[in-house]
Amino acid sequence: MASKLTELAVKRLRTKETTYTRVVDGELYVRVTPKGKKVWIFRYTPPGGSTRLKMSLGEVTEVNDLAAAKVLIAKYTAMIESGIDPANPEQGKIRDPTLQDIFDDFMKKGVDRKGNKLRETTLTGYKQALEKDVIPFLGTMKVCEIRKKHIIPILEAVVERGSSNQANQVYRRLKRVLAFAASREVIEYSPMANMDPIGETKQGSRELTNAEIKIFWEWKPRSEEALKILRLILITGARPGEVAGMKKSEIDGDWWTIPVERSKTKKPHRVFLTKLAKEYLPNDRFTIPRSAVNQCLRRALTGKGMAKVYEPTLALPYFVPHDLRRTMATGLGALKFSDETINAVQGRVKRGVIAVYNRHDYEKERQVAAEAWCRRLKTIISGSQDNVVPLRRTKKTVKAE
Repeated sequence: MASKLTELAVKRLRTKETTYTRVVDGELYVRVTPKGKKVWIFRYTPPGGSTRLKMSLGEVTEVNDLAAAKVLIAKYTAMIESGIDPANPEQGKIRDPTLQDIFDDFMKKGVDRKGNKLRETTLTGYKQALEKDVIPFLGTMKVCEIRKKHIIPILEAVVERGSSNQANQVYRRLKRVLAFAASREVIEYSPMANMDPIGETKQGSRELTNAEIKIFWEWKPRSEEALKILRLILITGARPGEVAGMKKSEIDGDWWTIPVERSKTKKPHRVFLTKLAKEYLPNDRFTIPRSAVNQCLRRALTGKGMAKVYEPTLALPYFVPHDLRRTMATGLGALKFSDETINAVQGRVKRGVIAVYNRHDYEKERQVAAEAWCRRLKTIISGSQDNVVPLRRTKKTVKAE
């Protein structure tokens, strides 16, 4: 990122054989001609537009200095936010934006309600859901004219084609985009603010039985790297994308720290590595040859999809990599570990009252749970008599999703 120019730095800019432009601060630029003339330039996107425009703020002088230029930019920015193009103020407010305009702006900014940057995979989900089922029908409508009566038939059509889960995904994403428009006062309120969902999300409920775990463990796929990733998901309970993106530099002794940029909770998460887990760590990072697994499984292993694990050599019903994570959580529950400990092991976000008052990091409990699950897993794999002594719950627990 270019550093800001001070007023003195602007004055010291030298002429060149051709005209050139330098960033001064944010949207403010200065243009320098071969004859030494310097002009303030404001770069902006007009209301309802997508193309960046340039607007002259006058020649750089003792009167029209840097401070004066910033005052003009503040004025023109306020005009843009109110729907007026500062280059053509006599035209008054630009046309009301369409849903397509708002959606484009939402995708461009790519932030959640708190202003945090959304992941590329999340934005792709918005794009796939809305561009298929909403934009073709409502994209050209003014967003201020959209009502529930326009939205409900679209969602019902998705349900009728047998995609109830997809209907709920469309509902949630469209609701967020309209809330985005309301937060910027493009509309007074979202027509979906008090609208109930149409369709439902089917919660994953597949976990491997003990017999299936043994079959899975004995399976030898074409890709050794894919096998390591799948086994580590089952051993650690980490998310598929977190495991697939593991780097040797993230490991320190018995602990693996998932960095904030790869953590779903947007906080660093520490995972205890048992001796069994250490047998499957990457030399540097995991690399799956394209010829070794199908594209769907590749996407699932990198956290970009929920593809089913299917290989002719694997004698098991379909399951997705995330089911291995669920299997580990279920196993810890069977060993009588509390929901708080299970959530801490798997890096789930604390919510509600728990998030406010319970600041304990559960590091010791995570280690104990990981080691107990490792012993349990070895027992299942070997088929020997279970000699793991379950730990007793000491208090009533509240699950933090």
